[in-house]
Amino acid sequence: MKIASIGEEDTIVGLRLAGIGDAYIASEVSEVKAAIEKVLQDPDIGLLIITERLAEKVRNILNEIMERRTIPTIIEIPDRQGPIEREVDPISELIKRAVGVKLK
Repeated sequence: MKIASIGEEDTIVGLRLAGIGDAYIASEVSEVKAAIEKVLQDPDIGLLIITERLAEKVRNILNEIMERRTIPTIIEIPDRQGPIEREVDPISELIKRAVGVKLK
């Protein structure tokens, strides 16, 4: 199973150095959508890492993917600007969906 990532150039350079080969640099919504389509076409990709700020730009698309598919699992990470302050933790929501139990 492969890992793919979508993010700004700084983040992607670091992820490529960490060994993630399927890494897409994106900053505009159209670039993010195109990268997501490429990831979804590869059945070997089991995990998609996307930066939080880009994920916010295409939230409706990511939500639709997560409702329809279990693979790839989508994880959001902070970019070099740091994490986005949120009321709902996306990792807790992911665990809640997977396990069926809300963690406190």
